[in-house]
Amino acid sequence: MKIQSNKYHLFIPKIKILPLIILGIVLYGCLISVNSTTRLLGFSNDSMNYVDVARNISSGKGIVQSTLGFNQPYLFQKDSLIPSPFTSQPPLYPILISMFALPGFPHASVALVIPVMAYGFILVFAYFLSRDLYNHPTGIITVDFLLLYAPLMLIIRMAWSESLSIMLFLISLWLLVRRKKNPNNHIRIVVSFGSGIAAGLAFSTRYSMIPILVVGIIYFTIELFRDPNNFFTLGVDFISYIIGFSIPAGLVLGHNLLVSNQLLPDALPSDLDFWTNLLFTTKAVFGNYYSNRGGLSSH
Repeated sequence: MKIQSNKYHLFIPKIKILPLIILGIVLYGCLISVNSTTRLLGFSNDSMNYVDVARNISSGKGIVQSTLGFNQPYLFQKDSLIPSPFTSQPPLYPILISMFALPGFPHASVALVIPVMAYGFILVFAYFLSRDLYNHPTGIITVDFLLLYAPLMLIIRMAWSESLSIMLFLISLWLLVRRKKNPNNHIRIVVSFGSGIAAGLAFSTRYSMIPILVVGIIYFTIELFRDPNNFFTLGVDFISYIIGFSIPAGLVLGHNLLVSNQLLPDALPSDLDFWTNLLFTTKAVFGNYYSNRGGLSSH
């Protein structure tokens, strides 16, 4: 008598668990949103500037900030205008704040809810990415670890753009993975284009996400080395990816050039040396995985 076995049966129940995961994420996100908008109120200087830009967009003034010189490393000029063009950071986050505030919601509350919404999608697409790269149990474990990741829990409670950019980054990576799983060349082109769009939107949220373009280039280069006979198809997919990235990124760079005569703003110099920055980065990534400290004491 042959007995069929599943080596994961002790860990994964035989039910459709994905809908339950999504439902749990939605309920969890609602609880975090209520906590963020009623008790924590996580605003920094950047947060207040994002809200200010969103209010200016809603009032028809354009993508401008009311505080002259904020996050800008140059001296004021006699002809400096107030409000001034907002180019020190990409505009997607304040644009989304103004869009979600259209029904009449307070801009400050919307600014706090968007990172929590992005967090829900981070968990979902982290699961999809891990599942498609490995298997279903790996996807579940990935979500479990992210639920405990202290730096991620911090940024979703602040009115910051980090979680939104991470969400778009994961969507772009997941679409690149899904690209290989479809034998239809036309669908592959669309998926590659969508991955590029997500990558461009990530850059349009945070300039520091520009390395995602390099990730895409490396991905297609590796694919070409693996299958050199498929050069034409890979070339079309790669061009679709670049075009997708260029649309949102080009709009941001074009806006910057139009209002400030610069594609990208001058970077603010760090007041710490390279090794100290590297130490803090390492500690943030590997040294603070789990924290039982409540609130926003680090700020």
